[in-house]
Amino acid sequence: MHHPHPVKLVVTDDLRRNRLRVFFTLVLAIPHFVWLFLWSLLMVVVVIANWVAAMVTGRPAGGLHRLSCSYIRYATHVNAYVDLVANPYPGFSGEEGEYPIDVQLPEPAPQSR
Repeated sequence: MHHPHPVKLVVTDDLRRNRLRVFFTLVLAIPHFVWLFLWSLLMVVVVIANWVAAMVTGRPAGGLHRLSCSYIRYATHVNAYVDLVANPYPGFSGEEGEYPIDVQLPEPAPQSR
């Protein structure tokens, strides 16, 4: 029996690019690189805490899971922008559905210990 994968990559971009924007992409992405680095430092602590929560309770902590999902979406948005896969400038929050290249992630589910 085939089950659909719970993680989905959604692409809604028109794939058109402005040559001037392409030229300045890396410069425009510098604030995102800084924010992604800082958020990555936080995620080291969050991932460990979420692992401990999953080991103790048998499921990931809801808030830590949401923060991890936002981080994954944000990193996907920044990578799509820098790799010229998506055109608009990404936001800094990693909200689902706010960018033409997006990741849909499942809700926290019980984990086997």
